[in-house]
This record gives sequence, C-alpha cells and structure tokens, in this order.
Amino acid sequence: MNTVARRSLLTLLCTAAAVPAAVAADAAQSPEEQRLRSDWPYLARYRDQNRELKTSGTRIDAVFLGDSITEGWLQKAPAFFNAGRICRGIGGQTTPQLLLRFRQDVIDLQPRAVHIMAGTNDIAGNTGPSTLKMIQDNFMDMTEIATANGVHLILASIPPASDFPWRPGVETVTPIAAMNAWIKDLAGFWRQVLLAIMAGAGQSVRVERDLSDDAVIVAAVSPQHPVARRWREYRGLLLFVLLMCSFRSAWADWVYVPTGSMNPTILEGDRLLIDKHVYGLRVPFSLLHLTRGANPDRGDIIVFDSPRDGTSLVKRVIALPGDSVALDGERLIVNGVAASYAAGQTAELQRLLRATRRQDPAVVRESGVLPGHDILLLPDRRNELLLGPVTVPQEMYFVLGDNRDNSADSRYIGFVPRRNIVGRATRVVLSLNPDRYYAPRSGRFFSPL
Repeated sequence: MNTVARRSLLTLLCTAAAVPAAVAADAAQSPEEQRLRSDWPYLARYRDQNRELKTSGTRIDAVFLGDSITEGWLQKAPAFFNAGRICRGIGGQTTPQLLLRFRQDVIDLQPRAVHIMAGTNDIAGNTGPSTLKMIQDNFMDMTEIATANGVHLILASIPPASDFPWRPGVETVTPIAAMNAWIKDLAGFWRQVLLAIMAGAGQSVRVERDLSDDAVIVAAVSPQHPVARRWREYRGLLLFVLLMCSFRSAWADWVYVPTGSMNPTILEGDRLLIDKHVYGLRVPFSLLHLTRGANPDRGDIIVFDSPRDGTSLVKRVIALPGDSVALDGERLIVNGVAASYAAGQTAELQRLLRATRRQDPAVVRESGVLPGHDILLLPDRRNELLLGPVTVPQEMYFVLGDNRDNSADSRYIGFVPRRNIVGRATRVVLSLNPDRYYAPRSGRFFSPL
C-alpha cells in the first residue's frame, strides 16, 4: 500500500513539473509559429475581405493567388489591383497551403479567372520536404477544382533562381526547369493560358525575399489571350473608329473631287461636305435604306455610285422620274421647256486650272428649267449630240455635269437608280489648288454650293 502511494506521489510531482515547462515552451514560440499551429493555411488572412466582397456583389475578373511575389505586387503596383482584380498572395506559402485556401480565396468569389504562381517555396522546403510529384499533385487539384467551377486558369512559370538565400544548399535550377516544363504541359492539356513571366531557368537569377521591380512590371501584363488582350487595350479606339466610319457611311461625309467635270461650280481639289441622310438613312456600308427621306430635286448636286462601274461620281440632277428630257447640242429641254442661256461670271475662269483655261472655255448661265447656275462650255470639244426626248423611268434620275463638254454623265452611263444616290453635296469644306502644289484656295472654305 505504501509502495502504491509513493508511486502516485512521484507521478503527480513529475506532472506538475512538466506543466510549467510546456507553458514556457508555448510562450517561447513566435506569433508566426503559433499561427502555423492554429491556422496552417492562414485562412484568416483574407476571410474578412472575402466576406465584404461577396456582400458587395462586386464582379471579380481575376484572383491572383500565390506567395510573397504575388503579395508584393499589391504593395508595389497597387493601381493594377482594381476594376475586378484582387490579390490573394501570402508570403512563404507552398502549394498545399494554397490548395487548402483555394475554395475560400478563389472559388467562393466566383471569379472569371485565377492566376497561380507557386512552387518556389515547395522546392525550398518551407513547409517540409516536397517531391516534384507532390507539387504537381497540388497543381492538378487546383486545376481540376477551377475547371469544374468554370474558372479560367492562368498558370505562371516558377521564377528562375540560382539559389535560395533562406535555404542555402538547396538545388534550384533542375527542379525549377522540370516544374516549368510540366506546368507548360499542364496548361496545354487543359487548354489554358501559360503566362511565362521570366526567362528560362538556366539563367543566373537570384530570388530575394523582397520583390524586384521587374517582376511587378512583368506581372502587370494582362493574363489573357493575345487577341482578347489587344481588344481590351484598343477597344475604345476601335469603337471610336467604327462609330466614325458608320457616321461617315450613313450620316455625313466629305469627298475629294479629282476631276473638272463639274467646273465651274466645283473645282479640282475641292473637298465637299455630303449630307447622306437627307435622301434617307442607310445601313452603314451598304445601299440599303432604313428610311425613305426626301427625293432629289432638279438642280441638286448629288454624289452617287455609277451604275456602270460603281465609281463615286458628283453630278447635277436634271430630270426626275417621269420627266421628259432632251439635249439639242448644248441646249437642255425638260418637259418640252427649253432652258435659257446668258453670259455667266467670267471671273470664274480665273479659278480654273491652267490646262482648262488653255481650251478657251466659256461660262454660261443656265436657267429656266432648273435653278439658275453656271455651266462651262469648251468650244474645241463642243458636243453636238442630239439626245431624246426620252422619259426618265421610275426610281431613276437623269444627271449632267456642269462642264457639259467634259463629263461622263447620263449621256454615257445612263440613268442613275435612286438606290445608288449616296447624298447631296452642300458646300465646299476645303479646296487645294493642284496648280500651286495644293496650296489652299482662298475664299472657298465652307462656301455653299
């Protein structure tokens, strides 16, 4: 009985002595060591932020998951993490720790994509020895979880390193090269995007615990397919160009006049403002009309696509659908009424090109059947053609150039279909003189036609 009592007393004394020792050992542990024992994957790090994001309903485009390099991006490039990009990097972590917090820090946020950069600390043995197979298994698990939840995966290669300062003597080049080759194969197998942020592992690059500026710059590259990345970068410009082209195609535009078929009203080198919606709004880049609009009237200067070869031409409307039109030499007759002719403004001759002036042109005022306007006659090229009378078919128009002896108009290309008419020329926006090295012509800026 005494023997038993002595043994019990001895056990009690030993236990009492061990309790203070254990308490002292716990007290000697660093906060980091205590956290590793209580929250090994560090789920508490982003728990509150994740809760706030889910409560706010913010759309997440990409989660950046990784170790100290990823965590450092937030400090050195904070502007990058906005508009749906969030950082979930924790310094020193290995792939098993990332895997344990993958659902909380990635999947539960329902992002469009996750960018994973990891493996450095596994090879360094931060949480114990890891074989390449163990690291690869963790990558495969995260890949399968992301794919099963419709999250696009973006894999970054492990940054090359000649050594790890915090783990002297650990082999780095061979395992990093092997892992990067495997990661590339994994990305190809899952049809995902591989983001190679650095050069091959054969280079002598030292990985420091502090983040280099180069890594931040490279990591700031948008992790997307090249076409999608270019679209994000230039979509504003492309949309502007598309809207501008659509506006010019359907609403208003300007055209350059290279020939003298409309002398003296329009000169070579003029740029004309074209009202394209006045005759009906068209589907951009087509001849299909969305609205009917007004019909061209006699005397309108129109731009149209030639019914012969599609060339864009500028002429004056002479006769409308149902009109009878005839030309007796230079004399115009519309619906049996002959036009009146008088001397025009000879001052306009000085604005013509030298080659035209050498033909001794005459400016004549034509009126009566149309609103009064000047036409140009070239004695050396006098057109004695007898035309008509002919009746203009429905949905067709008869057009002539004001330079009656030097114009390819309805006398040669036939009637102009209504659907071919692009718009009405309203004024000269700008005029450049080919005879004077395309110097601006004074007095023609924004002059009405």
